[in-house]
Formats: sequence, C-alpha cells, structure tokens
Amino acid sequence: MAVNITKPHMKSELYNYRPIAAKGLQYFSLVITGLIIIFFCSLIQHVVIPMEQRDFSHFLNYNFTKTAAIVFFITGFLIGNLSQLNPCYTGICLFLVFPLTSLIEGTINKGSHNLIPFEFIMYFMYALPSIIAAFMGRFIRRQIANQKEKVEEKVVN
Repeated sequence: MAVNITKPHMKSELYNYRPIAAKGLQYFSLVITGLIIIFFCSLIQHVVIPMEQRDFSHFLNYNFTKTAAIVFFITGFLIGNLSQLNPCYTGICLFLVFPLTSLIEGTINKGSHNLIPFEFIMYFMYALPSIIAAFMGRFIRRQIANQKEKVEEKVVN
C-alpha cells in the first residue's frame, strides 16, 4: 500500500491556492477605496448639489467628475500593476458603491430609483475605464516580468 506524503505548502504551490477570505477582503477594500476616492474628490471639488437632490446617490453622481474619473483610472492601473486580482472584478469593485447605494435608496424610498437596470448600465460605463486601466496595469506587469526573465536567461547563458 503506497502512502502519498506531501508537504502542506506543496498544495499551495501546485494549485496557486489562495484563501477565498483573503481575496474577498482585498475586493472589499477596493469598494472602500472607491468610496474614499469619491469623498476625497468631493473635498477638492466643492460641487453644489441642488436641495431637492440631497441624497447619497446624487452625492456620488455629482462628485464623479473628470477629476474623479482620472483618479479612478490611475487607481485601477496601479491595482492592476501591483496586485494579481482579476481586472474586471477590480474595476467593478471600485464602483460597487454606486449600484449598492441605488439599491438601498430604492428599497427605502419607493419610486426614487425606478430605472435601476439602466442605472446599472450607466455605472458599468463608469467602471469601464478602471477595468481597462487594470488590464493595462496587469499587461505592463507581465511585460516587465518577461523582460526580466529574458535578461536573466542572457546572464545565465
């Protein structure tokens, strides 16, 4: 009878194992990062929101300006470059506070968000630049790693 003895760390090396909770925590931190970006941009921009539209979803939408879009793009690029998270999930998580706010306000105030599917399409359009930036960051990270491997092969040979 053959006994299969493996080291505990070999499973993580073979399957690139990563605890789901750690990845979920990273994605949750991206949601918080998106909210912090909007708050930071609101402090810088001083956008005036009309009195009849003073709810949280309008606060988010009014403060999503070109400056905020640039900051989201740079954040998506850096996260794509520095982490190994899925770029699509990265971009969506950065903007997840927008649809969550719409859903919460839609359930609390009946009739306030009656076109939620169209709002989700709009929020996905908001997230597209961040998704593209995360893909660009991951692509550049891989190109740099490939260049390092080529240099190391030349040095060895």
